[in-house]
Amino acid sequence: TYITLIYFPPNTTTFLQLLDAGIIASFKAANRYYYAQFMVQYFNFHGEASSKLDILQAIHLIADSWESVVASTITHFWAKAGITK
Repeated sequence: TYITLIYFPPNTTTFLQLLDAGIIASFKAANRYYYAQFMVQYFNFHGEASSKLDILQAIHLIADSWESVVASTITHFWAKAGITK
């Protein structure tokens, strides 16, 4: 009773795919880079690979990844999707 489902209107897939192709892809690439960098630093400090991330480490990686997505990428793909001019 506390969950409300809202469905996308028809023909929104094209807008989401543009965002996926640009903004989300840029974020994912940055996230992979920062995760690999974290793993290398962890290995160099501890001498073994980390088995998993804790929540705080994951939050820092996500924040760093999002900050590395440049504003021009967001602006370009929003304009291409027709969301902004």
